[in-house]
Amino acid sequence: MRTIENPATGERLKWLVTSEESGGELVRAELWIRPGGGAAGQHVHRDGDEHVQLLAGRMELRIGRARRLLCKGDRATVPAGLPHCWRNVGADELHVIAELHPPLQFEQLTETVFALAQAGETGRGGRLRLLDAAVLHARYGDQLQLVPAVLPLPLARSQRLLLGALGPLAQRRLRSAPGRYETVTTRVSALPSGRPDTSR
Repeated sequence: MRTIENPATGERLKWLVTSEESGGELVRAELWIRPGGGAAGQHVHRDGDEHVQLLAGRMELRIGRARRLLCKGDRATVPAGLPHCWRNVGADELHVIAELHPPLQFEQLTETVFALAQAGETGRGGRLRLLDAAVLHARYGDQLQLVPAVLPLPLARSQRLLLGALGPLAQRRLRSAPGRYETVTTRVSALPSGRPDTSR
């Protein structure tokens, strides 16, 4: 199956089971993360439980303020509604299987963020730029609450209020550059190496 890549966060991802294939029950992905790489910041799946299984490497999983070290063979579940993030804290590539139940629009959001990173349109560590964050918040924030993952502000409520206030500007950005928010599905070819197709 097709592999996509986020060069800003050091993640490569292959969908093993899509939402369509599971009838909307779950999405399952296989991920490889370079040392030091990982999620851009804490985020929340409001209505979905996330399950992870480590196949190789060492992961630091942060759920709220709690931190847990996971090694090969370990499993963990992040209940819906809890802010979380994770990163590769080992010297070798991290290899993970992740599932989200139910998936909602996780695939579309993930592929859009990966596409922005491939285009060089994300900031340090893969954080989204302000107007891009506002556009994706308007599209997906009610289900996935991506706000804590995309801005360095300390309070999720403040982030939600800020992005909500930027709604009109976000809609203008979306109308003026709709192709900017195409998913990777339409912009990356299926390459055996898992590397993105940079041809435009």
